[in-house]
Amino acid sequence: QYNSDTHLVYREDIDTLECYWRQVDDIRGTDTIFKRTTKDGKHWTDREQVLQTKTGDDGILSPAIIYENGKYKMWTINYFGKFPIRYRESEDGYHWSKPREITLQYDSEDLRSWHLDVIHTEKGYEILVVAFKEGDNHLQMNMYYTKSKDNITYDPCITVLKPSTSPVAWDNRGIYRSCFFVEDGNYYVYYSGIGYPKGIHSSRGVGLSIGSSIEDLKGYDR
Repeated sequence: QYNSDTHLVYREDIDTLECYWRQVDDIRGTDTIFKRTTKDGKHWTDREQVLQTKTGDDGILSPAIIYENGKYKMWTINYFGKFPIRYRESEDGYHWSKPREITLQYDSEDLRSWHLDVIHTEKGYEILVVAFKEGDNHLQMNMYYTKSKDNITYDPCITVLKPSTSPVAWDNRGIYRSCFFVEDGNYYVYYSGIGYPKGIHSSRGVGLSIGSSIEDLKGYDR
């Protein structure tokens, strides 16, 4: 039993910040998404259940949520079979449509999606997602990018970020969950990463890469 996969949504229309997260209960066999909200970043509402599924039917990993045009839009990873993305919509944030599957095209058929983030820009729905080879663990992953105008058919995924090749880097093993936005023509990608064990523990950290194109990200180090 543990909490994971936080995600923030700002509702400009009501000046409210919403914090979502996923609770895994392997004892009861459920995945649940909860949320709390705040108007000042200090005082938060009580926890509310947003969505719950049975893990054997539909795992709801890594929720990415957008609120636009009076509607919530949620993408999650179903971590069974070929790990498709599942998409849902809701007008009130509690009653969701039947999930629709989105299958991404990688350059290798043995890649499985793991964590993702989604933004909506003039280019359409843009996705950053990490993926691992079937049979491997979730620590050795690259970051991929794809986009779609209609949120139905997505372009083939391209690799945009790989683990560092430096033997002493904190992110030389794998890229993990990311979030990103576009401002003044530049992409800002915040990502978590994992390094190979030094002694007992692996290194963990958060990095920032920036680029005028998602295909030309440069690491920020200061």
